[in-house]
Amino acid sequence: MTKTKQHWFNLRLYVDMLRQLKLIGGILAGACLVITLLPIIYYVVEGITDSNVDATEVAPALLAFLYIGGIGMVYVAFSYLNTRSGCDFYYSLPNKARATYLSVVAAVATWIVGTVTATVLAGMFAYTACGMAVTPIFLPRLLAYFTVGTLLVASGTTIAVCISGTRFSNLILTGLILFLPRLVLMLLGDVICRLAPNVVESALPMLVNPDYNIAALPLAMLNGGFYLDASLLFASGYLYSFCLALLQFALGLWLYCRRRSETAGQSAPSRLCQHLYRSAIAVPILVLIAYMGIKEWGSVVNFLNYDFSTVLILVLLNGLAYFVYELITTKRFKNLLTALPLFVVLTVGVPLLFNGVAEGSASLLVARQMDTADIRGVKIVTLDEYGYPSYTDLLVNDIVYENEEIIRMLSLYHER
Repeated sequence: MTKTKQHWFNLRLYVDMLRQLKLIGGILAGACLVITLLPIIYYVVEGITDSNVDATEVAPALLAFLYIGGIGMVYVAFSYLNTRSGCDFYYSLPNKARATYLSVVAAVATWIVGTVTATVLAGMFAYTACGMAVTPIFLPRLLAYFTVGTLLVASGTTIAVCISGTRFSNLILTGLILFLPRLVLMLLGDVICRLAPNVVESALPMLVNPDYNIAALPLAMLNGGFYLDASLLFASGYLYSFCLALLQFALGLWLYCRRRSETAGQSAPSRLCQHLYRSAIAVPILVLIAYMGIKEWGSVVNFLNYDFSTVLILVLLNGLAYFVYELITTKRFKNLLTALPLFVVLTVGVPLLFNGVAEGSASLLVARQMDTADIRGVKIVTLDEYGYPSYTDLLVNDIVYENEEIIRMLSLYHER
């Protein structure tokens, strides 16, 4: 029985890792509790105890903990991966590599769940004790939202620490893993709506909608605003983010089991991986060039013809980031020359590829002609300017209109 456990989980390592995380975990948990309780103390001192409490007021610190806690605890727990001696020690433990990984991840998850639970419960009970109205439905939703979101950030961070061996590369790769795929997909969805007027953003698949990914909160803000109250009611986001977190933890396990001790102290385990990481650094600005070209001029080629100076500035800034990353991580000037051809290929290829995918996707959607018979009913989704659904909004959202005239008008608008 013990031997089986050591193949998949090491209880002693789990307990020891809980102790190692005590400092950062205690600091973050204490900060979350203090930030949560301070406004309540202020309300009590000022005699404000008859107002309704919004979901954002229950545990505001968790919006920051979602990233600081998810990233920071993984960095501390897996810090040994950045030193050769630390790697050799943990790799020599009398258990399988997967047992080490799962034990460390379990310790991180324990601190995350504990901090989120303590903070949310403290906020809910403190406001209730002061006689202020708190919607009970927010309790399970706040617990689920911030637990799943923080675990999703932590899962992406585990991938970053498993594929690099320095703190700098850990940080850069964490940002790329968490935000780059979602940024590209979000911009792609936006330009598809620009090229295909008959497609509304809400009809796009979840892969191009940042609202599904809790960790992509900053991108959701850029995409048109973020409202916690509305996000708490979006159950599909919980499920998508939870499944993505499990997938990323599984990928981290696979990478950890194949990671060599020699990777410690290196920005990448191989020269090929170094090329991939450096290329990922260049992608965001190149995609932005394509996005700006399509949104403002209809295509990348038109953007280049009519606003060449802006394109040149963006390419130069992108080149600066690209080559500075190579210099910092490898500390070899001669590598800049070998990295130049790939930068030229990326500069030309990425915007054209993005442009081609966007136009191809839009063409497929525009080609679809909707017949009146295809429309079974119409829903009117209402939401006020602050994103807070009222009781009337919730009632209206459940009504399906099957009036033939409404369906006919919608069909004509879609074809137009």
